[in-house]
Amino acid sequence: MKSITSSNLLNDNSLLCLLLVLFFLPLVLLGFSHFQNVNEISLLDQLNTSIGFVKSDKDGYHLSFGGSLKKVEVPIYFPIEVSQSHKIRINYIGSKNLKAIKVVIPGVSERSYRYRHLVRIIDRHSGSLTFGLNDTNAPYVTLALYGDSGKKRPTIDIIISSLSISERRFIDSNIYYILLMLCVSSSLVFIGILCGSLIQRYCHYNYNSSSLFILFGIFSYSLILLFALLFFQWISPINYSQYFLFIVIIFTILLIYYAYKFNLISTNNNGFIASIKTPVLIYLFFTTIVAFIVCCIDGIALQEYYWTLIGKYRMFDGHRAHDNAFQYLNALAIAENKPFNYFYQAPQLIRHLMFGVEDRQVMMGAILGAYRVLWAHISIYLVKGYGFFIIIGSCFSLLIIFPLYGFFRIYYQRYIVVLAITLLLMGTFVLGNIYYTWFKILGGGCVIAGIYFLHFHSEYLKSWVIAGIFLGLAVNMHTGQAIVYPIIAIYFFYQYLSNYSTASFIKAITFTFTLTFVVVTAMLPWEIIKHYYFPNKSDLFRLHFLHGQSYSDSIFQTAINFFSDRYTFSQQLSHRTEQLVKALRFNDIQTWYSNIGVWNFKNYMLSWNKLQFRYITIMVYPLLIMLLVTVYVRKFFDNAWTKRREFNAELPRLNSLLGLSICCVVWGLLVMYTKSETISSSFVSQYATLFILMFLHCLIASYSRLGLVLIILYSCISFTKLYVYFSKVLVFSSVL
Repeated sequence: MKSITSSNLLNDNSLLCLLLVLFFLPLVLLGFSHFQNVNEISLLDQLNTSIGFVKSDKDGYHLSFGGSLKKVEVPIYFPIEVSQSHKIRINYIGSKNLKAIKVVIPGVSERSYRYRHLVRIIDRHSGSLTFGLNDTNAPYVTLALYGDSGKKRPTIDIIISSLSISERRFIDSNIYYILLMLCVSSSLVFIGILCGSLIQRYCHYNYNSSSLFILFGIFSYSLILLFALLFFQWISPINYSQYFLFIVIIFTILLIYYAYKFNLISTNNNGFIASIKTPVLIYLFFTTIVAFIVCCIDGIALQEYYWTLIGKYRMFDGHRAHDNAFQYLNALAIAENKPFNYFYQAPQLIRHLMFGVEDRQVMMGAILGAYRVLWAHISIYLVKGYGFFIIIGSCFSLLIIFPLYGFFRIYYQRYIVVLAITLLLMGTFVLGNIYYTWFKILGGGCVIAGIYFLHFHSEYLKSWVIAGIFLGLAVNMHTGQAIVYPIIAIYFFYQYLSNYSTASFIKAITFTFTLTFVVVTAMLPWEIIKHYYFPNKSDLFRLHFLHGQSYSDSIFQTAINFFSDRYTFSQQLSHRTEQLVKALRFNDIQTWYSNIGVWNFKNYMLSWNKLQFRYITIMVYPLLIMLLVTVYVRKFFDNAWTKRREFNAELPRLNSLLGLSICCVVWGLLVMYTKSETISSSFVSQYATLFILMFLHCLIASYSRLGLVLIILYSCISFTKLYVYFSKVLVFSSVL
């Protein structure tokens, strides 16, 4: 092991101090902001009463409209000169037919604001809306109320209980959002260091796998957090939160105590911290980037952020949001200990989600609910809106950094791995799904972590156990990760036999059986929660693997038999082969290329963003072209720029894992039987696609100087694509 100098110790201790400062700073600022003097001026008297408002001393202002009328616009006039430092807050109660509330600011195109100020009412149609002002010369804003009168044309009622204008507080600014994101990410990493160092000491692994144990440690803590919450809900659903907080504090104190007892985070032995310093800094950097993107796109105060804001325009016009909504609504139900139907009951919500109450994303929804209860003890203000779920979800999604760094750092130099991770995370597909909080990417990181232990330490039974835990956690993140398990198990079964001897056949069988048993056991958290809250209808399995057919019989085996009788083997083979060919997206690339002469530069970039987000396989093609250029240019130019560098002797083993990843992609496409082309290309295991993309980035950058230059140029193009897209939707309405 490399010796640790005093300067290294200083840097390592500085990292711990940085994490602690980032953890406490937003909380201190939150405390100061509560004592900040805020003068609110009521605007109720400034409403235009000529269109039907009736003033009530008790409830506020009432408005009724219906019949053929589906929209009412109410001007709100300002009694004072407003500026960007002001915010307006509306509290309302609406009838069941009230569909949405939107605010339009004069002088600014309505399209820029229709996403930002659209509010869908889901909880008894009551709530609040807070927004800032960009145009300081605007004397009024328009409050647009939308109703759904339907065929019966019922009356639509709304009561505006309060309407006020006040100065923004610090916690309404974008800077506070970014600091809070760093606070959450720092707390997760700090817990990961505590848990991960203890787990690593127990397993007697070297420091090369430290970044993987950060991921393991965070999940260990999160699962304990989750089951502590559920336990107290089950035994005492009324006053469980105090006990829950007490358990979390005691457990965290024990972690700190044992970490210092074994000299794992002290100045005497900082090897663990030194080995994970680089991925931690990358992690903190990207949490800042994601926080900046999220808070600047809409410019809405954190507590007023709403999940419907994650729509098509935020997803590169790729598809509508739904998975993140399931996480949010499931988390609310678990955190507040209410039936799930309570949060899914609004008809317009069902239409938006495309599904009813579902057991989708229930595991991460439960974990997010546990963090919501925990942070609510710090400030209910923080967890009030969907913005807090974006913070937690994005921090979890960015954990993909640790397995990627831990795995590829063994083969490539540090700057190569850092560059590759940066380019990968700034890709359209990966970046979009990070702040979309799609935990399929995180599940892929868990699979990569599991493969690490099977690949480098397969001679030990404990490695198969740890790998099984990671693979099981991957299924908890997204059930689609289970598709690749048979391929992975078969691959490492035969690898074990080839590395040792055929006499090890019984041992290989035992290890593989142990792996399967641990994977199934690690899936139990998801199964327990799903069984407790949902009936098992296997809707997603039928949608993705049985051609979306509906069956009157809910029995799982009956549905499979019905599908087998309806579609012959030749029909299935033809359809699956067609899915595999379509997944290559040649037709989409041809269409895109044919429009280059028609589109301008902006449309050209935006269309490529959309293609890369919808079909991740398209992200591979530019990298393959660059790789071919670096290989074949050397045949004509043999100099310092094209000379091939010395490779790690272990690279052939890495190439075999590349083959495994490709096989997993092909298997994932063949095993599905669905109508949707988007699903067939996006439902493949993200472990495989992320591994292939990371491998290509590292290979090109390390192949020669020319390859490194090409990667840097490609990164400039990627950043330009993102800039063109985000410049289209960014709204800076908060004072930084």
